[in-house]
Amino acid sequence: MSKAELNCCWHFAKSLGGQDQGPNDAMGENFKKAPFDSLVRESIQNSIDAQADPDVPVIVTFSFKKTTSRNYPELFDIRRHIRGCLDMYNDDNARKKFQPMLDYLAAAEDVKMDYLEVSDERTTGMSYTKGDTKSPFYSFVQSAGNSSKTSTSAGGSFGFGKAAYFNISKIRTILISTMTEDGNHYFQGVASLCTHMIDGEKREPVGYYGNYNYPEPVDEVPIQNPDAIPTRFKRVAKGTSMFIMGLGLSDEGTKEAIREINASVVKHFWLAIVRKKLIVRVTKGNSEFEINSDNLVDLAEKIFPDYDDMRRGHKNPRPYIDAVVNAGSDDKHLKFEEEIPYLGKCAYYLIKSKNGNDYILNMRSTLMLITHNLNRTDYGFYSVFVCTDEGGNEILRMSENPAHTEWDAGNAPAQDKSIVRDALRAKDDFIQKCIRSVFVSSDVEVLDFGGLDEYLSIPMSLDDEDYNPDLGKPTDQTTSEETTSTDTEIKEEPTITKPRVPTLGEVVIKKPKSPKNKNQDGDEEPTGHTPEIKPPKSEPDPDDPNDKPDNPDKPEEDKPKGTDANDDPSNVMPEDEGNPLPNLDPLRISYRTFAQNGEDGLEHRLVLHSNRASNNVVITIISSGETSDEPLVVNRSDNGNIIKNRLTHVHLDEGKTIIRVWFADDLRHAIKLNVYEDR
Repeated sequence: MSKAELNCCWHFAKSLGGQDQGPNDAMGENFKKAPFDSLVRESIQNSIDAQADPDVPVIVTFSFKKTTSRNYPELFDIRRHIRGCLDMYNDDNARKKFQPMLDYLAAAEDVKMDYLEVSDERTTGMSYTKGDTKSPFYSFVQSAGNSSKTSTSAGGSFGFGKAAYFNISKIRTILISTMTEDGNHYFQGVASLCTHMIDGEKREPVGYYGNYNYPEPVDEVPIQNPDAIPTRFKRVAKGTSMFIMGLGLSDEGTKEAIREINASVVKHFWLAIVRKKLIVRVTKGNSEFEINSDNLVDLAEKIFPDYDDMRRGHKNPRPYIDAVVNAGSDDKHLKFEEEIPYLGKCAYYLIKSKNGNDYILNMRSTLMLITHNLNRTDYGFYSVFVCTDEGGNEILRMSENPAHTEWDAGNAPAQDKSIVRDALRAKDDFIQKCIRSVFVSSDVEVLDFGGLDEYLSIPMSLDDEDYNPDLGKPTDQTTSEETTSTDTEIKEEPTITKPRVPTLGEVVIKKPKSPKNKNQDGDEEPTGHTPEIKPPKSEPDPDDPNDKPDNPDKPEEDKPKGTDANDDPSNVMPEDEGNPLPNLDPLRISYRTFAQNGEDGLEHRLVLHSNRASNNVVITIISSGETSDEPLVVNRSDNGNIIKNRLTHVHLDEGKTIIRVWFADDLRHAIKLNVYEDR
């Protein structure tokens, strides 16, 4: 035991016979694609949530450091438990995960172990109360799937964010040291491996590093005596430090990690930095670089040399920074503020730009980018939505996934889904009203159908994965039969002498300036809603003189096959050739379709949006032609069973469902859908 280590060692409790945990790491799947990006988002969000004084910016520092096995031999003894994982799970998955850990530790013995310290200042630290599952230190270190955050503006709500730290570590090990506002210290290390064998005994997958150098039973509490915390890991000021042990980076790899951290900070937290809520420092050795409100714009220009954001996906924050920093400076930089239903006080920033991709970035009071979406227009703008209301933030927080990269009512608890869905709809309505007020002018006429918005929802925004750059932007137009209810018919564009800005609940009819958007084969990309369908009468009503068969004099033998139940089923004209299916309940949902070349040939994607899930849906697929509609024969689908141009037993999720289909003719089609539910 070294003097530097102060009697600290590892303790993995003996398994009491519960369920074993294997080598696979489900908790970290949300953070594996971009580990340093995920780390930046999670760590800075946690620090902003713990801000001690809202008028003083939080400081977060990323420091790349090294240490030796000579000073911390017990810390390096984690290798014994990693080897025990291989002893228990001696298969390809285990070897793929744990053998590189052993190789790294063996190499680090001869050189040094590199690690990353992520520390914050001007924060409250993490308090700890034994037995209190809601105390922040316990929640982070000693539990999984649990969150202690009580602030409605707090970023996390799942308790899985710690996976962002573990995924950076080659040896799945982090050390946590904190000092609270009361001056209390807490220190503990934690390693997340799998159930393993040590000296013939089964051990728990999660172990702790601390003062456990005494006979069992061991009380797995953090070190609370500051004199018992190794000096290298002891806090000297209020705040929290996370030590991610074992990066396994070369010198060039470290430089690349620093570049990724800087870019991620600017991309995700530029608004917090602009509003002086955050300062970020990145250090290596004696070199330190600071990102603050004074140099943010210049740094953004260096990291992102092009001004415009990419057409596919959000990559470049520069135009959005411009939209906020210069809001109100001229007629191109616009700002809207409003108290909107459910979400309270919100702001929307928009900058007109001829190269703008009509993107909307979405944030709340953490001032971290949560999600982005593509508006289905071609006006030319970049924009930012921010909700700063405490109650609104609680609703939006409930809609986030564990990685905090989306707002979707499906993520909310069951009892809150309805209010979250209404809040997100109110957000979209506010944004669309702002956009219309900027771009809708004298070439637009407005029809106000009272209460129509209760029955008709025209989607205006689009997720990234729906958008296909090869086909251009999807059209925002729908056909009259897709959007008109049975008792409302628009036969011609009305004349309104004095144009005005539409309000929520109105239908906007644009006079076309250019041809409708088409795919690369010249086919329009339809979007819309499934039409409202009434089943046909089975036979005429004898008491109604106006209800007569189409051709009562037509001979019985000339009637098409399939009209009688006793006809040969093989000759039946399919009812799904555009005709209604009388035994099924029509579903009124929004959808869009597009075609693209895939590995298995030309495929069409059906993107459907439903307000509830269903496991027994029937979809008929029709090719929409200029003069007539024709049924399409489906060869293959990744959802449901196929009968000619009909998909049966389709599963629809609440929210968005994407279905891939391949047609027999292998041609591109503009598609119309009829959707039913078989109850």
